[in-house]
Amino acid sequence: SDEEVVIALNEKQLSKHAYIKVKTMVRDENDDLVPKIIETVAGRVLFNQLVPREVGFVDELLTKKKLQQIISMVFKRTGMARTAQFLDDIKTLGFQSAYKGGLSMGLGDIQIPKEKDELIKQAQADVAAVTQNYQMGLIT
Repeated sequence: SDEEVVIALNEKQLSKHAYIKVKTMVRDENDDLVPKIIETVAGRVLFNQLVPREVGFVDELLTKKKLQQIISMVFKRTGMARTAQFLDDIKTLGFQSAYKGGLSMGLGDIQIPKEKDELIKQAQADVAAVTQNYQMGLIT
């Protein structure tokens, strides 16, 4: 079951890239949801816990284009509120995966543009102009 896969992943008994067989709900040729045992990778089970039941199991590589199609399908089948929740859920999953993967950034990872001083001077001039307009009552 999905729950067993998630437990095995959390207990590090299973890799997200491991091929497994799992019983899940998929859409058949008539677009009806039917139970079926499929072979997939464990990470997709984790992702599909976030996909609304009405959509069915998504067993595909998640490219940018495919993710757009999934979001569109979620919207068509569930509406705006559930789509917003789905987007928030996959954002959180992405953050958790980056955290667990040890992804980090430091100052050494950031490239300082050559025009840094010029950009700072321009930003300060913009701030001064807005402040002056505010003090003159032109903006509130």
